[in-house]
Amino acid sequence: MEISLAIKYGITVKELKQMFHPYLTLSEGIKIAAISFDKDVNRLSCCAV
Repeated sequence: MEISLAIKYGITVKELKQMFHPYLTLSEGIKIAAISFDKDVNRLSCCAV
């Protein structure tokens, strides 16, 4: 759902990673995926910021 809305409304990866995302949900996975666009994924943890 979140990705569909991002595509529909032109939300950027930068904006997506700044949104509120509950911990340990699909949204958290989406947030980490968005963060990984400008960070080394080998250095990401479950609490990546």
